[in-house]
Amino acid sequence: MCGIFLFFDEPKYTNENLINDIFNDIKRRGPDDSNLLHLDNLTIGHSRLTLVDLGEGGRQPKQDEDERYFLSFNGEIYNWVELAKKYNLNSCSGDTDLLFKLLINYSCQKILTEIDGPFAIIFYDKKNDELILARDQFGEKPLYYYEDTHKKIVCSSNKFRFNLEKYSSDKVKNYFQNLNSRGFYLPDGIRSIKPGSIEVYKNFSVSRSYQKSLITSKSYKSSNLYEILMNSLKVRSRLDVDFCVFLSGGVDSTLTTAMLCDLGFKPKCFTIANNKEDIEYKESEKISKKFNLDLELINLKKDLISYFEYYDSQFSPLADTAGYPLYCGTKHISKNFKCAFVGDGADEAFMGYPRYQFSFLLEKFNFKILRNLFEISKLKFFDRQELKKIDNSLEFLSMSISRNKSERALLNNFQQEKNSSLLKIMRDFDRKERLPDYLMLKSDNNSMCNGVELRSMFLNKELFSFSEELSFFDNWKYGFINKKPLRDLLKDKYSIKIKNKKQGFFVDHLKQLQSLMDIVINTSNNYPLINKFLNELIQSKNFKNNIMNINCLLVTVFTALPKSFKDEIYYNLQKY
Repeated sequence: MCGIFLFFDEPKYTNENLINDIFNDIKRRGPDDSNLLHLDNLTIGHSRLTLVDLGEGGRQPKQDEDERYFLSFNGEIYNWVELAKKYNLNSCSGDTDLLFKLLINYSCQKILTEIDGPFAIIFYDKKNDELILARDQFGEKPLYYYEDTHKKIVCSSNKFRFNLEKYSSDKVKNYFQNLNSRGFYLPDGIRSIKPGSIEVYKNFSVSRSYQKSLITSKSYKSSNLYEILMNSLKVRSRLDVDFCVFLSGGVDSTLTTAMLCDLGFKPKCFTIANNKEDIEYKESEKISKKFNLDLELINLKKDLISYFEYYDSQFSPLADTAGYPLYCGTKHISKNFKCAFVGDGADEAFMGYPRYQFSFLLEKFNFKILRNLFEISKLKFFDRQELKKIDNSLEFLSMSISRNKSERALLNNFQQEKNSSLLKIMRDFDRKERLPDYLMLKSDNNSMCNGVELRSMFLNKELFSFSEELSFFDNWKYGFINKKPLRDLLKDKYSIKIKNKKQGFFVDHLKQLQSLMDIVINTSNNYPLINKFLNELIQSKNFKNNIMNINCLLVTVFTALPKSFKDEIYYNLQKY
């Protein structure tokens, strides 16, 4: 994977320092090589993480001999060998070389639909002054667009927004407030290119756009699940570098590990946990012994420097500490590996979350009965005043699965098909909104910052089309045991039975985050405007033992405040 970048501005407003600042940040996504290409008032950049085609053929930005076409591509075309054969381009050295030739000679709609793999693409035709921006249908790779009166920016990160103007406490406060209520917020003026979309710009104005569905019209009802997964895994394991597996002992990572062994691999496995007494390590140890694989424990780091680096590393910041274990894991393995297999997407494909149970339950019972039961219960999760105001099943469902009011609003306003069941609404919402805008973003943030790519055999269009035809009881055995198709595969083929509910391990961030916040506030004493802003914020919100508020404050500090201030925080931490 890589980092991609485009900067267009009017000549008299060209700011080379700004270009270099933005580009230097995304270099972390591709530590192996980085290049900027200047074309009059247009700059295209690329930072490269080499996994396939390690030579010059994969170097970017890519241009033809006539200097008409230019490509900056972040992603992997897993089926590039098959596409090269189909289009008689067998001389291509790798997926980048292939993609470049295909985009020059064929419709982008046709080509991008055939790709199996994650991508974010910047493709520019200088002669026709036409720009194409595109993202894969799972939204695995981010791509952001910004424009104002004088410039336009396309980038793998959205963090650059606060570099574009002088510090403003009002704008930073607005960022914090939105982040605090939503968990993720794009700074003013920035939008995300939607997953599965292709945008075509003529003279840097949108001339047309296309949206591709994740689910194909072809029926896969009679297909064999093992064959679909194996075909997916075969092309994803086609690498020119070594890879490893993040093994948790759960259904998804265990099946991935077992099937990699079927292909003849003996991947090293890593488990992220507090210690060897955590249930995840114990379960992973059983799996690694069964397949005779090397297993290494990655202990979560608890020092403040590590937390500082975590917050400072994020390309598209989320107000969520759930990414910290993955950050620690990818940082650890980056010494020896550039790629790791994970189980992303399995829960969305096979209804793995408990909220699918609840959605199904709500379809069978009048929500008012359940609402009244919750009203008289002592569950602190629910606000009784809010419960009384709920007057439909969807609102009740959204309140039951999330405390975050903005996430509830997203689900309530989700554009579902007419007369859809609650179960279908929940599934579509997870696939179209939550998977790309939260889970994929979290994975990308916390792997690419350490120069590591994550791959999953479950993020496959054929697999999702197959699972689309499965009913609730196809996925939930007796309505109580989730991901039945995957569990059956593990049991029948490998004689492995996974516990019904993976317990995970507990991570208490509060003490460390509180200490980091205290150092941030002490450091602000040398910055009057920042100090005033922080004190006003602290007086307006409850920060005592409130990890959500503390986390949002730290994300805001590391996203929106000047680099000189963050450098001084780091200096003070070293003395701490």
